[in-house]
Amino acid sequence: MDVGYILTQKAKQIGDSEALVFEGKCLTYRDLNNRVNRLANAFLDMGVEKGDHVLLLAQNCNEFIEAYFALAKIGGVLVPVNWRLAPREIEYICTNSQSVAFLVQGDYVPVVDAIREKLEGVRTYICIGEGSPGNMKGYDHLLETCPAREPELKWEVGLDDDVAIIYTSGTTGRPKGAIHSHAGHLWHAANSAIGFQVRPEDISLVCCPLFHVAGFHNFGFHMYYVGGKMVLHRRFNEAKIFEDIEREKVTLLFAISSMVKRLVEHPDMGRHDLSSLRKIWTGGEPFPVPTIRRVKETWPSVEFIQAYGFTEGISTTSFLEDKCAISKIGSVGKPFYGVETMVVDEQGNEVPPGGTGELVQRGTQVMREYWNKPPEAGPTFDEKGWYHSGDLVRLDEEGYMYIVGRIKDMIISGGENIYPAEVEQVLYTHPKIEEAAVIGVPDEKWGEAVKAIVVPQPGEGMTEQEVIEHCKQNIASYKKPKYVEFVEELPRLASGKIAKAELRRRFGEKAPPSSLDS
Repeated sequence: MDVGYILTQKAKQIGDSEALVFEGKCLTYRDLNNRVNRLANAFLDMGVEKGDHVLLLAQNCNEFIEAYFALAKIGGVLVPVNWRLAPREIEYICTNSQSVAFLVQGDYVPVVDAIREKLEGVRTYICIGEGSPGNMKGYDHLLETCPAREPELKWEVGLDDDVAIIYTSGTTGRPKGAIHSHAGHLWHAANSAIGFQVRPEDISLVCCPLFHVAGFHNFGFHMYYVGGKMVLHRRFNEAKIFEDIEREKVTLLFAISSMVKRLVEHPDMGRHDLSSLRKIWTGGEPFPVPTIRRVKETWPSVEFIQAYGFTEGISTTSFLEDKCAISKIGSVGKPFYGVETMVVDEQGNEVPPGGTGELVQRGTQVMREYWNKPPEAGPTFDEKGWYHSGDLVRLDEEGYMYIVGRIKDMIISGGENIYPAEVEQVLYTHPKIEEAAVIGVPDEKWGEAVKAIVVPQPGEGMTEQEVIEHCKQNIASYKKPKYVEFVEELPRLASGKIAKAELRRRFGEKAPPSSLDS
């Protein structure tokens, strides 16, 4: 069995059931499978073969879903690209992935035209949407002219074959392409369906970008695994989310924490019937404690699940159940169903409860390797097959995990280890602070010092000393910020995570004078 067979099977079993709603368009499982088959046959006619990579540059749309399944059926490999990237960055991913075809949404044709001469390996360009330029094939025209029968192959497509290459955000340099297998995607879909108790009658709203691993795999692909329905949004929009929850009777919603915060604070929050919603699943970045309390107050009857994962592990590594949202506030829970994880010290020994170490993971759900791995990426797996995430995790006495930062982000000041996430959680408890991030900066005396970059709440004024004193009262004195920088907003990656590398570039090279120096 392969990923594509899931859709084939559902079209036979529940063909008349609704599978996908997007901007007024509703596709049944039979409709979706027919469109996927037409595209798969078009790929074959264009010479796409097993193992070929196909780049996709598009915002969320039904064509995104169709391309994924079409390539899966014929053994091709989807390479989705962040549409926020600059032309030079897209060129790098296209060249690094050795893609032979390029699907591009109409809005991004000028971006592709700017780098087209440099993409020597691309044989075919396909434009999604109306008004396809003469030097590209039209997506709709391909579907109109190709048959809806299941594609006939000269090769086998199996569980161990590649199905997608998802590029990381590039926080440690250039983006790296994590190779996902059919087995990994199916394994994660089955685990999610069981672990989150997803039902065939569920209706999921997906508003996170599909090019990101969390977008498609969190209440996305596994909806089709169980035969549910997906309501897809092109981009995140609070008002449209409220409208569709009410109109479509949405039961499941995935959104990163900053999105959830915007939802609970939006003026339309109380103007729509949201009673159909039974689960909210969040992840992608640490969840500020005050926002967790606000969510539980706003949606007391909705099951609130906090998840943690990474691109290399095909999304979910651990999750915190709703019943522990307050009692284990700040935790990312325990390992997810079917996922083998461990927290280890620098020698690879398992860390006991109460200790801190690096989270490692192995198993079917973990990527196979990085595609065309750059030399600076370093070793990916150890000799026992464990993938080393680079995330530092603290275990409490009951085995619940708390992310305390990245190994590379850890601050060493005067020989003491300081974890940015711990300081950030304290900052978020200040009523005047909207957002905050912590980095290490050079310090002549201590080697490194803590610097906080703070976004005040709208209309609030703050002083550096006010921030420092708040931290001093809530954590050990050596962990408090020595420097504070106030900004209007924090830079973010396309995944929604705070761009720590960008913060270090802007604010980390030279520390300004501090009131603590006097």
